[in-house]
Amino acid sequence: MEIHGILKTPVEIRSAILRQLPRVEDIFSAIQSNRSLYEALGEDKTTVSHVLHKQIDAKLLPYAAAFLELDKTLRITRHHKDVILESYFSLTSSQASEKLGQISLREARHVMDLHKTVQRLATKYSAQALALIQNEKLFKTSMLSFTPSEIYRTERSFYTLELYCSLFGQSRSRLSRDDQIDLFFKRFAPWENEQLACVHDFLLDELKPAFNEVAAHDIRFGELSIPWVKYESSWIQGYLSLGVKYLEKVIIASTYEERHRLLDEKLLLADNTPVLAECLIDSNDLYFGGETDELDDHAMRQLRQLPSPYTACDPDTGPAEIWFQAHEGDDRTQYVSAEPHRASRKIGYVMMDLSRKQDIASFDGPQKSIEWDNYDDENYHKEYARQLRSFEIRSEIYLRGGRGWWSEGDTTRIQWHDPSGL
Repeated sequence: MEIHGILKTPVEIRSAILRQLPRVEDIFSAIQSNRSLYEALGEDKTTVSHVLHKQIDAKLLPYAAAFLELDKTLRITRHHKDVILESYFSLTSSQASEKLGQISLREARHVMDLHKTVQRLATKYSAQALALIQNEKLFKTSMLSFTPSEIYRTERSFYTLELYCSLFGQSRSRLSRDDQIDLFFKRFAPWENEQLACVHDFLLDELKPAFNEVAAHDIRFGELSIPWVKYESSWIQGYLSLGVKYLEKVIIASTYEERHRLLDEKLLLADNTPVLAECLIDSNDLYFGGETDELDDHAMRQLRQLPSPYTACDPDTGPAEIWFQAHEGDDRTQYVSAEPHRASRKIGYVMMDLSRKQDIASFDGPQKSIEWDNYDDENYHKEYARQLRSFEIRSEIYLRGGRGWWSEGDTTRIQWHDPSGL
């Protein structure tokens, strides 16, 4: 039923009603149910931005501005990427707010779709990290939750990964690893690139169950010799470059059929190119190749002088100081995405506030008490031989026209087709 009172009210009051709504989604519902509110939205171009600010931390608004800019550009050259990154990293929260001042409802819903994905993934990462910290008693005192600034850093890291995927992923013009490092990773201190490595490792671990199930059983994947993952795989790295919204869909898919559909439809995009993982490791070469490679006092002084794009909005030096504490004595090959620090990345050590530094019992703790896949030469070769045998069997089935699900000893679910028609 149309509310005649609202129809008769001035447009300023109707706009004020919309501005009181808590979520962008509520604006969409309101204007669908009432034409006079729809007309008010058209009169006040700042209403959507006002409500959007209630849902997104002001410090994350530059990301929203960057992604809207990317959406408007079909083909992005190296110069375009440099301009977008320069613009993003020089953009203050207030400038981003002004830039988004007349954002449309369609654009805002798109921004919120990504933001909610980031929030869900960051919440899951933080919950896993907190559980490890508590279960293994890695802090001297009990840690009950992460602080708002630690949550912000975690969300920012997922946004940074998404920005990388949007600029350098499979759907954009490809650049060499050296160009990517020069344009992107060079802007960050090692502890900031290590923040990116934290969420990279998390997404890799979350993606493994779905990827492994399909890689172990799909006949086409076997024909292409795509290995399931225990230690590492460049194929799964290719999928990581497709962005967090796609990855979340795969991660939460609960059936084999849904997992297969999602992975198979992106198979050609997720080619055998582990660029992100390689760039993270190669970024270690950015950090002083001068007098010493060891993280000693001289090296720490040099690193503390590095400019950070986050200083203005995140002055807490916790990530840097805790990184120094964890890496003391390391050579520079261990600065970012190093295997010995994988367990520390699981607990988000470079996301933490400075106030946590004295509370960390020891950085030996995570490495010794949190289990993760160590390389085992004997088991690796057994697993590798089993995979090769599976590839051979599935390749033969594929050439005979077989498609679908296969398992050793179970061929009942294979779908047979005339190979001449495929």
